Amino acid sequence: NQSFAVLGGPFLAKELEKGMTGVGAIGSSEETCKALAELFKGTNVKIEFSGTARAVALASVLKNIYALALGISDGIGWGHDAKGWLAAKGVIEMSEILEFLGEDKSVAYSSAGLGDLLATGFSPDSKNRQTGEDIAKNGSVGAKSEGVMALSSILYLLKGEQTKMPILSALEKVVIQNQN
Repeated sequence: NQSFAVLGGPFLAKELEKGMTGVGAIGSSEETCKALAELFKGTNVKIEFSGTARAVALASVLKNIYALALGISDGIGWGHDAKGWLAAKGVIEMSEILEFLGEDKSVAYSSAGLGDLLATGFSPDSKNRQTGEDIAKNGSVGAKSEGVMALSSILYLLKGEQTKMPILSALEKVVIQNQN
């Protein structure tokens, strides 16, 4: 019986290269998480337990998608207040998606969800945030970031439920249907 784990969370490469701290969420058994945390002892990477491997993987994918929306908000000139509201609504949708897909919705509020979304959605070094900003400025999808590539798969898994999620539904219209 092979144990496996998924590591997610706010890990911006430029910050880790500078020796700054990153906190990752491991989705696996608590036993596997403890063993993996030992590997990072004495480094600038901290580890916390965050549920199942699937939940962490989904949260990691979802934050890329919602970081597109945060980038779009930058591209259309929203301020930090409105962008903060959008991030909060995005995390709520992420939790609803996790629950719909049979996972613990609280993972959306962990380092793998909210933590990674904030780092990715607000960082000038984030490809997904930059892609969203470019979509807003150019009126179409140019670069293919992780969020752009994952959107269709998440919509497929949701089987039409995205109509109950205004941000995800808007991203479908803008990114996939090329509506402005």
